Amino acid sequence: MFSPPLAEVNRNHQPKVARSLKKLAILPSKKDTVSRFLRLDSLESKDEQAPCNVILPDDESCLVTMVKALLKANPKAAKSDSEGGRLPLHMACNGRACLGVIKVILAAYPSAARHRTRDGDLPLHLVANCGLCTPEVAVCLLQAYPDAAYGRNRHERTPLEEALYVGGEVGRDHQAELIRILRKHPSYWNKPAVQLSLPKLLTHVRQLTDSTASLSEVSDIAEDLADETSDTSTSCCELDDPVCVLASSAELTILIRSKSWLAVIKRIELFPEESKEMLNVASRSGRTMRFSPLHYVMEHSPSFEAVEAIVEANSDSLSLASTPGKQLPIHVACAWGAAHKVVVYILEGCPDGSHARDEVGNLPLHLACYSGSSKEVIETLIYTNRKSVWVTNGTGSTPIDIVKRLQHKNKKEIIHLLDLHMDLNLITGSCAPGTIKEEMSNIQTNSGDLQWI
Repeated sequence: MFSPPLAEVNRNHQPKVARSLKKLAILPSKKDTVSRFLRLDSLESKDEQAPCNVILPDDESCLVTMVKALLKANPKAAKSDSEGGRLPLHMACNGRACLGVIKVILAAYPSAARHRTRDGDLPLHLVANCGLCTPEVAVCLLQAYPDAAYGRNRHERTPLEEALYVGGEVGRDHQAELIRILRKHPSYWNKPAVQLSLPKLLTHVRQLTDSTASLSEVSDIAEDLADETSDTSTSCCELDDPVCVLASSAELTILIRSKSWLAVIKRIELFPEESKEMLNVASRSGRTMRFSPLHYVMEHSPSFEAVEAIVEANSDSLSLASTPGKQLPIHVACAWGAAHKVVVYILEGCPDGSHARDEVGNLPLHLACYSGSSKEVIETLIYTNRKSVWVTNGTGSTPIDIVKRLQHKNKKEIIHLLDLHMDLNLITGSCAPGTIKEEMSNIQTNSGDLQWI
């Protein structure tokens, strides 16, 4: 973050940019100390004796101030490209720059959002490929150039496809929000009211999808609904039971979205035919989908009891594919981090699910590697399809390729596990699928390594 000291030259002959940056306290003078160099907010105050806050070099406000100073010293810098045809905006997107830096560069040169590198990448492609520090970065780029969502690079991929191939739907920080944003029609970003409310909307969505309704919250909701409950809906349950009142009053999709699993189980018990109805709802990744309640439940980290209740009411939903997407419930479970017990239960009911591919060529194992699933989930998927460790998806990535380019907490453990099974396949040549129980009986664990008996 610190620039090297300027060469010993006559002050009157120092470069204009350097003199300008010195006046803004961006570059230190000979007498400046590090502590004085960091006191950027002293520029706004004429009283040198007034206390000032020390701003760390990696703080967003410090970075924004530096970028503003550089653009003030050289206004044409925002339009100057480097090797590969990359503008400063491309460099910022590639480096996952903070929102403030992106806004400053776009304000200096709004057309930078339309500029392509020699590889055909728009700034939005680089955001989709490298990830972002906050979803609002993608919003800013789309507000500046809404049609960027449909742009294709030299690989003939849109930003949405780039994001899905690199990080899946949940493979990185803010990935789900990014996918939702990229799936919106370009006309969406021409609505000023929507643009202003989007950050609040994203916060609301995160709170909704990441929180679990407690029994007290269910009780509060039930009290509000009690007066609106019809005689037919309350005749099948007791009015003093808040879960029953909620289950009989709220729609199944609302109960699933709020993670009210007790109410979901009760709802299926009261209205079992709803488990067989196909839903037309927006998925967590922002795509309008037609799929079963079992698919929808799998997006929200369900309890085992809720999954069991839906499957018992409609076992056929285990083999139903979503439209679009061609995903079975096991795909959705692996993509959104379902518990190991749930994954085992789904595969026992649909063993062929571990061999099914979605519309972009992903097996459930690929999706589990994107989402950073546990070692137990990865093992379970391999046991029912040993060949899956070598299978490539639509971009030619094997499961181990996906794990290596993402930064999940269990990265080393999963790489070791996949390496081991790839070596075993080469040695034994055995790739025949088996049931979970059969495969588990043939494997023993010794010091963390799998050994075939």
